[in-house]
Amino acid sequence: MSLVILSNQEEIGVGNDSEWEKPYSFNNALKETLKIPANSEVALQSIKVNRNGGVLLDGRTRFYECYGVDLENPTNVGVNIEDTTQEPILTQIRTNDDNFSEVVSLTEFVSRTGLAMDRGLPHPDLYGLQTASIRYDSGNIFEGINLNYTAGVNMGNDSNAQQSRCTQFYSNSYSAIDGLVTSVVGDKLRFKTPPVPATDSNDRVYAQMETMQSNPLSHYNGEARFDIAGVCKDTVGYEVTENCAMGLVADNLGGGGDWDLFSDTGGDLNTSYGAGEGQQFSYVVRMEQIGVSGDFFLFIGQSTYDANADGVDQSVEYCMREIKYYGWDTSGAGGTAKSEFTTRYNMTSNTKKIKQIKFQADGEIMNIWYNQGTIDSVITGSGDTNNYPGSVDWKILCSFSQASVSDWLLLNDITTDPTIKLSYKQHCPQPIGQDKWVMYPAVFIGSGVKDKYIDLTKNGGRTTGIIKNNDRDSNWYVRMTATHSGDEDLRIYTARSMFLMGGGEVNPTMVVYEQLGHTGGLHNKPKDYSYNTMLEESNIYKYSGLANARLLLGFSVGVLTTSTGSPSNVGDVVTYKGDISPKFAVSNLFVRLNNFTQTSYNAGIGRPSKVIYTMPRFDNSGREDGIGLFFEPAERVYLDLGNSEELFINDFSIDIVDNRERLSRTLIGTTVICLHIRPIRR
Repeated sequence: MSLVILSNQEEIGVGNDSEWEKPYSFNNALKETLKIPANSEVALQSIKVNRNGGVLLDGRTRFYECYGVDLENPTNVGVNIEDTTQEPILTQIRTNDDNFSEVVSLTEFVSRTGLAMDRGLPHPDLYGLQTASIRYDSGNIFEGINLNYTAGVNMGNDSNAQQSRCTQFYSNSYSAIDGLVTSVVGDKLRFKTPPVPATDSNDRVYAQMETMQSNPLSHYNGEARFDIAGVCKDTVGYEVTENCAMGLVADNLGGGGDWDLFSDTGGDLNTSYGAGEGQQFSYVVRMEQIGVSGDFFLFIGQSTYDANADGVDQSVEYCMREIKYYGWDTSGAGGTAKSEFTTRYNMTSNTKKIKQIKFQADGEIMNIWYNQGTIDSVITGSGDTNNYPGSVDWKILCSFSQASVSDWLLLNDITTDPTIKLSYKQHCPQPIGQDKWVMYPAVFIGSGVKDKYIDLTKNGGRTTGIIKNNDRDSNWYVRMTATHSGDEDLRIYTARSMFLMGGGEVNPTMVVYEQLGHTGGLHNKPKDYSYNTMLEESNIYKYSGLANARLLLGFSVGVLTTSTGSPSNVGDVVTYKGDISPKFAVSNLFVRLNNFTQTSYNAGIGRPSKVIYTMPRFDNSGREDGIGLFFEPAERVYLDLGNSEELFINDFSIDIVDNRERLSRTLIGTTVICLHIRPIRR
């Protein structure tokens, strides 16, 4: 009989990159060969391990997250989720193998939970910042799991200088030349037609568009500023001489739009050949010529459904629609607000000498500004004299914030045309919804002379976590359009009443939707916003039926909101604390002796095995995890080595595996195993 003691050489807290010395997989070599008699058998006598809170993941652990108003708050009784801009976003705590379960350490489980929290909040100000953490009591004993939510800081002033010169672009061109030429000129990012652009048979220059693919615009006073001098006759009168557009796009992989539901002919903004086909801007300012030789006028537009959309008919098209920033006035009905512009502004005469356009996101509000003062040529952070919000040179062009809710209500009331309901929607940008969370600057220059350009003079884009928006994890819009079911969900979401903009919508029950900015907000969130998490299905937060993570994460309530989750607040971090013991599903572990001749069978994977021992969930002292877990079977199970002749062994290969015989990486430190080898007892 032989007693063999095996162990790895890894210590707790000391790393070792060698797979031969891991506590769950190691090899021991003998200096002298061990002779095993013919007809012998082997059993495990004992094993001692250190287990770091193993958690069984099956890839089906799911929860939902919303970023918006707290619908559980008693003040919001009667408010349906369809009355808000939020929609529960499904996320899951992933395994490395989507088809099978996986045992991971408690630390790894918590880390993957944090990644899932990010996927549930694919927002530029949130993505990459969410974490889960392990909480210990005063005796350093595991107490529960914390979900920590936070948002990025204000992008205005010092931090809103252009952060990076993006080198990743998507080109939408009707020529062999890939779009506009991008270059850094001084402190600006220049989008310019090629010096020798390709032309058609009539010697016309092909229209071209360029879209940035990194650093999506922050919604906390993030700014994208465009200098239009390069499409003007000169810098004296700033007379625009070229069809062009500048703005923000939510899908930067298809030249500004790649949704099957989108139509470049269904709206009232010109997206024909010369003006650039297929332009699905989220928000856009266009300089567009009226007539063959007419003047150029300033248009503002956005992507939304056409005026006949009812939210049901899938044949109704999503399109570009004009925002009538001009011609509205509530002063005649007792209000105080009105547009500065009575008619669409003429950019050929350009009496105001408009030189720059700015898109500034503030929570749900898109503010569009114009500049008629000193050209913004120095990007120095707080030294920039044209920095938001303190410069008199910047004036509001179009925004929901131009008027109070009461003024917009008055505008609805004073309309005399019964076919035009909710007419305030004609005059301001729609609220920024989840489909427009991730937006990138884009520039279009139409078919005209060569060497025309537009400069991006400031880009308040986030650098945290998001690089390119072809990543479904970081862009909800891309995630939805990637599948048929998601596409349908997106269609229904974008057909909510507050998103049906442009006038003419028939929905008499919808009053003015108050777009929420950061004024009055806490913890870097817009006003009244909360981090809302559904750990199990919620009747109030509809469409959350797959949530099943409450017990696993250790929470007594299924919906975490400001009013139900009792969050703690430290600085800008909002923390929901798990208040019950997590119900971890812990899998059994198995000892596998790889290089011997015994045979066992694992029917779960349908093949023979080398497993010699099943480790119970609890050790001999009743512990489930921790340091120095000791297992010694009351009765050893011997496996026949099937050796009709003597075996000569000088190496032992040991793995600790799960039921699918994958290495169990929950073990740490040193593993000690005793094997007992003896002749078969007949």
